[in-house]
Amino acid sequence: MTPVSDSSLNALATDLATALDRYEQDVEDLVRAWPDAERYRRVTESMERVRACSALLPRLSVRCVELLIAHAELMQGLWDSREARQPTEAVWPAVEQHRSCIFALREACLTIMAATHRCGHPSGA
Repeated sequence: MTPVSDSSLNALATDLATALDRYEQDVEDLVRAWPDAERYRRVTESMERVRACSALLPRLSVRCVELLIAHAELMQGLWDSREARQPTEAVWPAVEQHRSCIFALREACLTIMAATHRCGHPSGA
């Protein structure tokens, strides 16, 4: 396996953080407007982008799997509440767990970006 340069790691982490931001906003929009097929489609596309970006950063695989599980649990909770035409009380713990996973993955991206910035900066030695 070819080593990845600091600038490449930084770019990959930045891409993932950007994808996470879009995904998080799409999920928040979906929860507020549940059920909405178009928003659900956007969330699915955003999650695919997050998954694709995270696949390039194997050191974040545990955090990514945690997010994928939280995503599946949240989507299941929303689908289970579709008859109510809004998220039920049972969905909110899944929403909070999901937010926690996004936060943890974003923090991991920021850690990579900070570390690669320090390594590449003259005063970071």
